[in-house]
Amino acid sequence: MLGYTDGTPLDPVVLANYLMDNFPAPSTFLPGEWYLNDLLTRLITDKTAINVFLTDQSNSLQKAWNPIYDEMVNNYYGYTTEMDSLVSRTLLIIQKDGTPLDSVALLKLFKQNVIDMHGTQDFPSPYGVKVWLETLVNENKISGEFGDEQRTALSYNIEQAVREYNNAYWGYDNDTTLPNYFIEYFLGSDHKTPLTNAQIESNILDAAKGWGFYKIYDFFNSGISGGVFYDLSTFSESQKATARVDLSKIFKLLVQFYYDKNFDYTQTPSPFTGANHIWTFFNTKNGSTIGLPTDVDSMYNLFKAQVTQTDLINETTHYSVVAKYLKSLYRFNILGILSVSGELRNWKKWEGQ
Repeated sequence: MLGYTDGTPLDPVVLANYLMDNFPAPSTFLPGEWYLNDLLTRLITDKTAINVFLTDQSNSLQKAWNPIYDEMVNNYYGYTTEMDSLVSRTLLIIQKDGTPLDSVALLKLFKQNVIDMHGTQDFPSPYGVKVWLETLVNENKISGEFGDEQRTALSYNIEQAVREYNNAYWGYDNDTTLPNYFIEYFLGSDHKTPLTNAQIESNILDAAKGWGFYKIYDFFNSGISGGVFYDLSTFSESQKATARVDLSKIFKLLVQFYYDKNFDYTQTPSPFTGANHIWTFFNTKNGSTIGLPTDVDSMYNLFKAQVTQTDLINETTHYSVVAKYLKSLYRFNILGILSVSGELRNWKKWEGQ
């Protein structure tokens, strides 16, 4: 094969010509071409030289593979489903989300796919493996394309987590209902306000240096306690349960003092101070209240949907001011009797006129 170029397919005619060109000329002490038949016969029957060649190919492949594998490990955050980089489509073609990479298993699978795919499905032909692997490095397909893909998936999970937190956090105590890791990685010093996505990503990547980058996928998506989205779901239920306690008191007061008198909360001037907020507890139609919901759960769902249309909710505070607002609507007097307060008192006065 002396004279062959890397990545060139084998051709019997070309090989025969190289063999003849490279074979030493006959001399007194070296039979040259006259010995060719015996040489080829020994290559076929003995196989020692062929096995040495195959071992050399395997060793060279392993040497090229090792730095590529190391680079994948450093950029792999455990995301494989619906990933479309060249690395994901080939080297990680059957890798499951959140599972660690295995150098031996991946290389074995890659070699088998090279044989099975016959140069299709983005895999190289056997003779093109060396050039293909070099292309991964030279064209920045690992830390570049593959790494960007993994970082994009992480960024999406961070955005999703922050969005779910903002929708779940109604302003009730969260130090006892949120895991410490979430407060540490996601929230500012007030334990309430989310950090920027870039800060959150930096915190997670710093932590992942200790427990393995591939575990980042499961950190978000494990579906059990300790997984971000599972814990946020639990947190949301806790906030909802606490809100229902406040809403049950408000519902009781609304039922007690509602005399079927409805109001247009869009009119100017407002029928009473706070009408632009109090309407969120009522069923509504065309800008007017049309009666109370039947129970606390119905009022919770109604209020959560309708309060987003008021100035209580904005892109900065989200739902975080809701707890303070709900608690401003009732109080217990000196005798321990539940009574209206704040804007709900204004509504009661207007309702009773």
